[in-house]
Amino acid sequence: MRVYQQAGHDRYTGGSPYLAGGDHSEESQYRYPPLLAMTAPILTWWPLWYGLVILGAAWPFVLAIRGGGIRQVALPLAVVGPTIHGILTGNIQPLVNGAWAAVPFYARWGPVLLAAIVWIKVWPVVSVLYWAGRRDWRSIYRFTWALALIGLVQLPWLDDWVRYWLSPEAAYTRGGFALDVLFGQPAWLAATILSVAAVLLAARTRWGWPLTIVTYFAANPRWFLPSLSSVSAALPVTQAQELGPAETPPKA
Repeated sequence: MRVYQQAGHDRYTGGSPYLAGGDHSEESQYRYPPLLAMTAPILTWWPLWYGLVILGAAWPFVLAIRGGGIRQVALPLAVVGPTIHGILTGNIQPLVNGAWAAVPFYARWGPVLLAAIVWIKVWPVVSVLYWAGRRDWRSIYRFTWALALIGLVQLPWLDDWVRYWLSPEAAYTRGGFALDVLFGQPAWLAATILSVAAVLLAARTRWGWPLTIVTYFAANPRWFLPSLSSVSAALPVTQAQELGPAETPPKA
């Protein structure tokens, strides 16, 4: 949480939250789009922040029980260690996971949720593949509009973020472990292509959404411990959502 607080302070006092103060260590770098730094002065008030992070960590369990029964709790339970680590360190990932897991359960607000977390973590954008495979153009339309509107709020500072990611200092944050680090770029590209194809082919089944999370891990060039808790967002979608983009199926 301290990194987000510092980024918010730098944003409103120095103009840019990126690489402020000359400390370029990986742990101290704010690498996200401007949105989180813009909201940090309010959002990182610790009772509010930890309340939201705990709620985000708990929400996949709520959705699992409501949507598919106790068996689906196995997914968020399998990554409870990284989730607790994220809570204790004040990382935003558990909150992102809760919102991310809810996306396919809410036809109207799911695209807005995804747009918001894309502007925080970027890589969840791969979830658009789920709607593309389902030919759910309405959700893609809503997502695009929400993404654009949230982007407009950040527009004056987006160039700082782009310049940061093009800088040599930002390249240092590409460490960690992921498929390209562990097995090389050919394996990384092959796994990404295969997982994208799997999402598009299986999008209309209950496994379409979980495969978007698989694609997230395949495509993401950097994993770290809290990011492993993203598995909790991979809940198999229930029958009501398999029927299409409408909120509820018609009663017989």
